[in-house]
Amino acid sequence: MGKWQFDFPQPDHGPWSDAEILTWLSSAARAFEFECCSIGIRFPLPLTNPRISVLNSYPHEWWQRYIDNSYHAIDPSVAHCTASQRPVIWSDSLFQPAKEFWDEAQSFGLRVGWAQSCRDGLGIVSMLTLSRSGETLGTVELASKERELRMLTECAHRLMLHAFRSRLIGEMRAALTEREVEILRWAADGKTGKDIALILGISLSTVRFHLKNATSKLDAGNLSGAIARAMVLDLLQGPRPSLCKGS
Repeated sequence: MGKWQFDFPQPDHGPWSDAEILTWLSSAARAFEFECCSIGIRFPLPLTNPRISVLNSYPHEWWQRYIDNSYHAIDPSVAHCTASQRPVIWSDSLFQPAKEFWDEAQSFGLRVGWAQSCRDGLGIVSMLTLSRSGETLGTVELASKERELRMLTECAHRLMLHAFRSRLIGEMRAALTEREVEILRWAADGKTGKDIALILGISLSTVRFHLKNATSKLDAGNLSGAIARAMVLDLLQGPRPSLCKGS
């Protein structure tokens, strides 16, 4: 990785705390000659109100204004990263539709920036942003760092995913009984209530009772929604061990 060498987390490292993730990402940002960083992740469930988690090292006053004014709704970099996984560089033309927002961001020293999103097979999306107050990000610098920045984006996604999902898994797994998880597994395999009753040697009413409870605990509107949520959160199988490969 040349002069931008920094340590990637080891694959066997367990879920990190928010503070650990932000400390590591801030160090990586400095290694790439940026001053601030931000990583946000959005889970697709529940569909009507997806859960979002954001960590950043922006000036506190700016981030509070960003939240209070719902700037994410007008931020062109967010719009770009929602629609595309191609990286985007901050520029006057990018922020032309939100000039006042851009002027305000620059007043806090956020003048030069790079952002890229990452979307995995489960529909979970993250967005990494690196920014600084000075030197323009030119094509030569970008080309020399492009591969490593992509690796950083993917690794930050996995760290956030592992940490956020682990918290959700803990919440949901604590609520579900072993029998409810077992019955959900069979339902996820396409078995009907009658099939499950025969397989487990219990009554159909008992199967329905456990499915109803599991659906309620997962805050899903129906069984399909409960299965989808359980699968996204890896509640129906053991946790995935991978994080990031070393450089």
